[in-house]
Amino acid sequence: MSAPVWPVTGIDHILIAVRDLKQARTTYEGLGFRPTPMGRHTKLGSVNHCLMLENDYLELLAIDPESSVPNRWAGLLEVRQGVGAVALRSTDSRGAAVALRAAGLNPGDISEFSRPVERPDGVKDASFTVLHIDHAATPGLREFLCQHHTPELVWLPEYQGHPNGAKAISEVIVVAPDPSAVVAAQERMFNTRAMGNSPHARVIETGTATMMVMTPDAFLKRFPKASLVKAALPYVAGFSLRLRDTMASAGWFRKQGISFERSADGRAYLPPERACGVTLQFEMPA
Repeated sequence: MSAPVWPVTGIDHILIAVRDLKQARTTYEGLGFRPTPMGRHTKLGSVNHCLMLENDYLELLAIDPESSVPNRWAGLLEVRQGVGAVALRSTDSRGAAVALRAAGLNPGDISEFSRPVERPDGVKDASFTVLHIDHAATPGLREFLCQHHTPELVWLPEYQGHPNGAKAISEVIVVAPDPSAVVAAQERMFNTRAMGNSPHARVIETGTATMMVMTPDAFLKRFPKASLVKAALPYVAGFSLRLRDTMASAGWFRKQGISFERSADGRAYLPPERACGVTLQFEMPA
């Protein structure tokens, strides 16, 4: 008899908290992304644009200036911009709650919600189930599980073709003075064992992308022109994106006059001040 399938199956999306949504949209459009129209979370007091990739996505999110609802991201944005949360993929949020509770990760409430999506044949409701995870149980990351009931209303083809050729999230980069606590929690989250024996950097396979957990020194050695908000450590400092066609993407960036820094392994990246608080690496040579 085969073992049951683990209900956390990878990275669904990365939430990037920004202070000025219009400016963030302009920044990412300039880098070759095609954002979705602005969305509004009326119950959460936030506004967003999404950058839809093949099977995952990035979310630019800001406090809605027209809302009086207390916003959970206000405290973070007082300290820094950048990755505020990582949403994990699941096809069974309720089963995941049972599995993660048994793993000692203290899952919280399950929420059902929907948002309207305008389509040629009328307004449809995109619906989701979200499982919240106790932040104290996952040091360095704010995580929640997102189960999509209507993925066809989220991954719309007209927003998946980006001029820069971005295809998928390939790596999430967590920086922690002591990676061991972060690694231990993520091993339980993804029901796996971290790879590597170095005390400075460990790798976890999430099912879709890798999660690299690094010390500050290891991070700055890999990304010499990047910077860290030391008061905020540990936190997700950046991520890497896979491209559909490396040569075509390199040509597009070159034509636009976009220059990159070179990481220690020779790949192209942008430091946080050029990507709304995140170190953004593209899987191509610098």
